Amino acid sequence: MNRQSRKEQATMWHDCTFDNLEILHATYMRHVFTRHAHETFAIGLIEHGASEFFARGTTHTATASDIFIIHPDEIHDGRAIAPTGYTFRVLYPPLQLIQHLALESGHTAPQTPFFPQAVIKDRQLYNLLLTLHRLFSLPSDPLEREEMFSLACIHLLNTYALSCTQTRTHGREHAAVSLVQDYIHAHYDQSISLGQLSVLAQLHPAYLVRTFRAAIGVPPHAYLIHVRILAAKRLLLAGVAPGQIAVEAGFADQSHLTRHFKRLVGVPPAHYVQKKVKNVQDIGW
Repeated sequence: MNRQSRKEQATMWHDCTFDNLEILHATYMRHVFTRHAHETFAIGLIEHGASEFFARGTTHTATASDIFIIHPDEIHDGRAIAPTGYTFRVLYPPLQLIQHLALESGHTAPQTPFFPQAVIKDRQLYNLLLTLHRLFSLPSDPLEREEMFSLACIHLLNTYALSCTQTRTHGREHAAVSLVQDYIHAHYDQSISLGQLSVLAQLHPAYLVRTFRAAIGVPPHAYLIHVRILAAKRLLLAGVAPGQIAVEAGFADQSHLTRHFKRLVGVPPAHYVQKKVKNVQDIGW
């Protein structure tokens, strides 16, 4: 983004997958947040520029690619450091959601997980959070958002929260993975949630994601997309119109289908049937 053309702007929305989780994407140059607190966590990342904020008795600086954490009821403020401002994204997950993720992933956690570092430099975590934010702003499957949210928050808890001790979880992993695969093949045209799959497999959601990935090579959502693309190819070859295929194969809309189809097959859906495509093979799971 050209710094000269940047303007202050903010978009806030809510995602129903996580009980109306609050999400903010904003660019500020002159705006100053006075001292305040949230009932929820604030898990944010800086995309461009730099900001500073007061929290926990001192002033912190967060620059591009940094992550910042504010606890529930923690007094803080915020402002840009330079006239060029800063662009940032924030998730506001409630305490109960973070506690639930800590417990279901096989950890014991304090009543309120505590993150001693207000600013975190971790490129892997930053990329997970950025991908998650982009999923929230685009047509995407609830399962995909749930997986990415789980991966990002558990990475955060495992690496940076105090008193999160890993405990072992046992289960019939092989049978669980087979059940999930069969369910996805039978219901790929429907909206599938991580909660549904975890009940089916009788495994905690985060543990199911890790187990499925270890056994198959990808998490459940990627496998779901694979199955949907196979269905889309069959429908295309049968002469079904691409617009109808998006619905029948379980995609949110035509652009959602096209994005995944091109990524996996190498050409957009219309080109798949208009001419012969060489060296395009199904992914072999």
